[in-house]
Amino acid sequence: MKSEEENEEILFSEEDITSLGKGQLAEKLEEFLKADDLSSVVGLARSVKDRFDELKKEEFDFKLKLFLQDGGLEEDFSPKPDPLDNQIEALYKTFNRKRNAYRERKEKTAQENLSTKKIIIEELKELLKGDDSFSKAYNKFQALQSKWRSTGDVPQGEIQILRENYHFLIGKFYDIMKISNELRELDRKKNLELKTELCEKAERLVEEPSIKRALEGLQILQDSWRETGLLNKDLNETIGKRFKAAEDKIFQRKKEHLAEVRKKQLANLEKKEALCLELEALSDSELNSVKLCREASEKLESIWTEWQKTGFVPKSDNGACWIRFKKGRQHFYGILDAFYAKQRQEFDQNLQKKNRTLPSGRVTSG
Repeated sequence: MKSEEENEEILFSEEDITSLGKGQLAEKLEEFLKADDLSSVVGLARSVKDRFDELKKEEFDFKLKLFLQDGGLEEDFSPKPDPLDNQIEALYKTFNRKRNAYRERKEKTAQENLSTKKIIIEELKELLKGDDSFSKAYNKFQALQSKWRSTGDVPQGEIQILRENYHFLIGKFYDIMKISNELRELDRKKNLELKTELCEKAERLVEEPSIKRALEGLQILQDSWRETGLLNKDLNETIGKRFKAAEDKIFQRKKEHLAEVRKKQLANLEKKEALCLELEALSDSELNSVKLCREASEKLESIWTEWQKTGFVPKSDNGACWIRFKKGRQHFYGILDAFYAKQRQEFDQNLQKKNRTLPSGRVTSG
């Protein structure tokens, strides 16, 4: 059984954030903003921001390097603003603002639900002490059970003890009323109605076009299933198999979805490895003139643009492809730096020779 966070992970966890370009990062933040539970993707949103900061610095350094190679001075360097930078910064601020507001609402609601369930437990205790007629006591009992089931999530640390107390009091009610067989039969009849309804809802979820919504809906149904009591043994097994059959179909869709995602990611990995080869070939080419160096730099920029357009690679790659690309680019920069350093040295030597030559054409002594 998957948690809400794990279900969100199905859509996002396989993504290799480290290989995305700025346009894709903006798309990811927009996608994360649509998540039903923003806290479930907060780590991924932080990874997007970290990747953006890294990418922004790399692009700044790259543009500065080209500017200096063309003879500019570092103090004069002022790159053209990229609208995507402002967009990503704004999206991340919006994400944090909405996430904080969502978290506050969720925490407040969880505390309210905790108070409600504690009150229900106290009311169950009072019911056990009372001397109401069977009919009146049972009606109160059913009302409290219904209220319990309809009350939402409580803080994680409170779930287990609350559930144990609740089920203990349910059992005590059966025992104290001394008509447990009749009462249990009525209760199990109601449980059968509830679990049949949960099965029908789960079966409808199998046809839900969005795997994300199907998994989120299944999570809610699973929680309701756990809160609903048992049936007679034969019915309990039958209805349990029906619910599990719907679960299995939804999980099979998840499995197929992940398989398709992996297929696309493997194709992207193959494409990015080919781009790495192109980049490495640039370093092996003859870069012995300013013209060739500029052409190679332009080629590098086109490779980089193509890299950013290419989608995610498998998480199992562990960033190896990106590391290879960065190393290839750094190696290429090193070759360019060495070439331009040699050019500047030759220029300085020629300038010194020229300065030692008098206007008349004679060369100074010393």
